[in-house]
Amino acid sequence: DCDYTLQLYHRFAPLVGNDSDLRKLYYNLLLPHSRFLRRVQRNGLYLNMSYIRVLREELQAKSDELTDEIVDILQPHWDAELYKKQTGAKTAGLTFLPTSNKQLAWMLFDRLRLVHRVRRKKALCVDKHVLESMRNLHPAIPK
Repeated sequence: DCDYTLQLYHRFAPLVGNDSDLRKLYYNLLLPHSRFLRRVQRNGLYLNMSYIRVLREELQAKSDELTDEIVDILQPHWDAELYKKQTGAKTAGLTFLPTSNKQLAWMLFDRLRLVHRVRRKKALCVDKHVLESMRNLHPAIPK
């Protein structure tokens, strides 16, 4: 056990030392909470499954409601044939899917011509940070 721990230390110490995000995570989160994490690992963690089920249902209902609102706002701008032509997609439904990052990026940046363009690995980015920075550019974005 000690030998494996030492091997892991030698493998990961340089990675943590060279990456400021990992260093911050290690010193600000992992070390201060290591006693708690050890206890959880040893004893397990109690979860109130009935509460989690209720919470899951509430969150799913809210998510469905927001998705429907986004579709209602953006559906008039959706053109499946134009989407397929411009993106090279083989298929596209009659209804816009806001849960599809590719469709959402096309809708916001190509169809609506909103200006914030962050590319990551050749794809337009529609992650949380990008959408938050675009919050006031279109009524569907605050959703």
